[in-house]
Amino acid sequence: MPLPPMGVNWLGLWTLYLKEVRRFLNVYTQTVAAPVVTTFLFLAVFSLALGRGAEIVDGVPYSQFLAPGLVMMAMTQNAFANTSSSLVISKVQGNIVDLLMPPLSAGEVTLALTAAGITRGLLVGLVTGLAMVPFVRLAPQHIGFILFHALAACTMLSLLGLVGGLWSEKFDHMNAIASFIISRSPFCRAPSIRSRACRRRGSSWPISTRSSICWMGSATASSAMPTAI
Repeated sequence: MPLPPMGVNWLGLWTLYLKEVRRFLNVYTQTVAAPVVTTFLFLAVFSLALGRGAEIVDGVPYSQFLAPGLVMMAMTQNAFANTSSSLVISKVQGNIVDLLMPPLSAGEVTLALTAAGITRGLLVGLVTGLAMVPFVRLAPQHIGFILFHALAACTMLSLLGLVGGLWSEKFDHMNAIASFIISRSPFCRAPSIRSRACRRRGSSWPISTRSSICWMGSATASSAMPTAI
């Protein structure tokens, strides 16, 4: 005889969400502070290496053009890392049963893990953006669009992290996805913008991209800068 349908286990969902949030906050130097430092290194390297040759990009300073994309990159990478690492660590350590045994449906587990990944991504983005303020003139033009694209990107990468975590049997599998797919996708934004700039000048540029992360980065930059990209 089938069991009667049950409602959403909000208490269990909230408990799992808090557990995942506390998991990455307990090592905040690795999960929050380290991405900020990495983003600043990217900003310094790109500004020093490329900024002199392109001080103004579409009417804005090069560092101001670069900053929103770097913030988006940090957000997406950390949203992916939070959900994928949670599943892989549980499988490697053999405590995945602690996630499967509680009275939580697949949808509730997915929602809790995804929400925790979104939380980490948004937190990293907020801290990184605030840390950049003394060095880069950030002038957000459309706060609503920035929040929408940030939330959409973190949601997409959190769900992708779940897929990667379910597929990965060891850390090498997860690192392969993060290194060859997640870390490379945000850099597609530069060729995409360069392509449009070249077309306006009547020249050709053979590189094009249809990366969803690329368009998220471009949309965030467009919302954060006075001149639309």
